[in-house]
Formats: sequence, C-alpha cells, structure tokens
Amino acid sequence: MPSNSTLIGCFVLVAFAAMAMVLWASQGDASEDGLLIAVFPPTASERTIMEAVVAADGTFVRSSLPETIIVAHSTRDGFAERLKGQGAWLTYAQAPFGPELGGCLVLASVPFEPASALR
Repeated sequence: MPSNSTLIGCFVLVAFAAMAMVLWASQGDASEDGLLIAVFPPTASERTIMEAVVAADGTFVRSSLPETIIVAHSTRDGFAERLKGQGAWLTYAQAPFGPELGGCLVLASVPFEPASALR
C-alpha cells in the first residue's frame, strides 16, 4: 500500500490537473472584445505585457497578483485572439471563479466605462 505522502501527492496532482482543465475550458470565445482578463507567462516582464496589449490594439486597465495576470480593454472584435497572438496564455471575458476565490480579479466583470463617458 502506498504511503500517506504518496497519496497526498497524487491527490494534489489530480486536483491541480482538474483545476487547470476547468480554467482552460472556461475561456471565452476568441472573437470577444471589451474588458478581458489575460494571463501571460510567469516570465513575462511588465514591458512585454504592455507592448502585447498595445500591439493587440488594447488599453491596459490594471494588473493583479501576480502581475502577469492583467485586465485590458479593446473595442475591436477579436481582442482575445490578438492578445493570444501577442503571447497571452489564456483570456477570459469574465472571471472563471466566484468572488470567494477571485479576489480583485472579480472586479473585472464590472462594465468598463471610458473616462470620456464619466464627464
């Protein structure tokens, strides 16, 4: 019979794999525009991420923790696809988790109001 540490290790591995599959499957349509959450590789620098958002014809809204998870906005269709073309691993139109787990990222589901509309 396997040891307790082996069983715990197997459970953690299976749980992580299941979570990764759920996050991957909950991505939005690649043609989406508007306010998106984008996940970049952990090695991406702030400059690389900013350049990717601009190259995808978007506007940086804010970063989260870790800084490679960002919120960005674009009014052009296909923003999610363009962000992935610039190096984003995943994109979400809404947070794929509830407020209990989402923390500050859940605020990304609040409708985007351009600064000019607030005047």
